[in-house]
Amino acid sequence: MNDLAATQSSPPLAAIRPRTIASPSGIRVDDYYWLRDDTRSDPEVLAYLTAENAWREAGLRRLQPLTERLYQEFVGRIRQDDASVPYRRRGHWYLRRFETGDEYPVYRATQGHAGRGGTGAPRSSRTRPRAREFYELGGFDVSRDESLLAWTEDRVGRRQYILRFLSLIDHRVLEDAIENVEAQVVWLPDNASVLYVEKDPQTLLGLRVRRHVLGTSPAEDALVYEEHDESFYTWIDSSKDERFLLIGSTSTLSTELRFARADDPSLSFEVLLPREPDHEYEAEPFRRPLDHPHQPWRAELPPRRSRFRHRSRRRYLARADRAPRRREYHGLRRVRRRFSQSRNARADCGDCGSAAGTASTIGTSSPPSPRFRWRSGRTRKWTAGWSDMFTHR
Repeated sequence: MNDLAATQSSPPLAAIRPRTIASPSGIRVDDYYWLRDDTRSDPEVLAYLTAENAWREAGLRRLQPLTERLYQEFVGRIRQDDASVPYRRRGHWYLRRFETGDEYPVYRATQGHAGRGGTGAPRSSRTRPRAREFYELGGFDVSRDESLLAWTEDRVGRRQYILRFLSLIDHRVLEDAIENVEAQVVWLPDNASVLYVEKDPQTLLGLRVRRHVLGTSPAEDALVYEEHDESFYTWIDSSKDERFLLIGSTSTLSTELRFARADDPSLSFEVLLPREPDHEYEAEPFRRPLDHPHQPWRAELPPRRSRFRHRSRRRYLARADRAPRRREYHGLRRVRRRFSQSRNARADCGDCGSAAGTASTIGTSSPPSPRFRWRSGRTRKWTAGWSDMFTHR
């Protein structure tokens, strides 16, 4: 069949086999439903795809020299020994690095200074895929006692990840393996169980958050949360201070976060803000508990349709502004920031804006803006002007 496909002038045609499919939206007829083969094992489907590939290769054979030349030019413009910016977590520095000639990154963890040499991570996405046609590392997390590594990997290219575990003490891969999960994995403080998101076997949507205890069967994993709206994606994470576990449900224009204390054995998740149309948000805990946890939320910046995000940093407050409704550009227009006058500035009269000292402005002569309470409980006075960090021309 391959020789025939390579010599014929027209591509191979798939047979028409009508099949009636009923759905909540009505009844439809699919003439090519027989080509669906989730297991990639139907001989007839594989033979048809092989014939299509052979016909394509025969038609593009004359362009092979140009294809190779373009590929080499693209590769020549990419830095081969690139590396990410190291980040610190639990006394270790983590980074991702590409080595010359390798298409997969190496993930390394080192103690001490980030710029000096250190011990490499025992498991990396560079060493595992060499004997496979496809490999992608989804995500990984190290247990809090630094003895175990949990990671997810995709071997088929459909984002159907497998959750695996590795002992960092003797570099032994554990027998526990959970198939058809999302990329995220989060360790619990007991260092013996993890949270993961189970995919639906038909739609491949992550709908159920489960808890797996090492050494037990995945069939016994307890259900922590289940999403019933298939228009939302489900993900898991932990807060930066690792005091809270997070379950997120996101759609195109809506967000809903659930949180639970990491040291809560029952994992009682509470909704932070209920989902509603056209409302997206993010959340991080304060460095210390709120003085009045039931106090209503207060906006640091007045809400506007043209402003879709603002975020506080150590010395400045940043916001991003949407572009006006114009044909040439509808996305991010500019990112602006406002610096604080002092790390220890104190408010003299609440939110009226007066304080000891005079705040300088950046690019404007408008009066000083109100102060906002920082995560540590101190207040700062922000300059009245906004300076551009990025502007779309």
